[in-house]
Amino acid sequence: MEYSSSPDGQKFKLPQETEYRAEFDRLQELVQVKRDQGYEIVVVMGIGFVGAGNAARGGGSVDKEKGQDRKIVSGGQKAGNTGDQAKTLF
Repeated sequence: MEYSSSPDGQKFKLPQETEYRAEFDRLQELVQVKRDQGYEIVVVMGIGFVGAGNAARGGGSVDKEKGQDRKIVSGGQKAGNTGDQAKTLF
């Protein structure tokens, strides 16, 4: 079993290939529910300095007419040269 480790040593189990389809289907359902509720889905790839700022700005935006959040932001980090696996933040 493979893990991704955070800088503080916390381990996160990486999904196995057999789990990809179920997770993809689960995310599609969640996205559709939020779209039906009027949310816009934003995916930010690359959570470095600029990506984190863009994710925070998008996630903090408010519909001026309704006074409510209007975006759901998901961020992902591609595997780097160090062998780290892709990380996803929600």
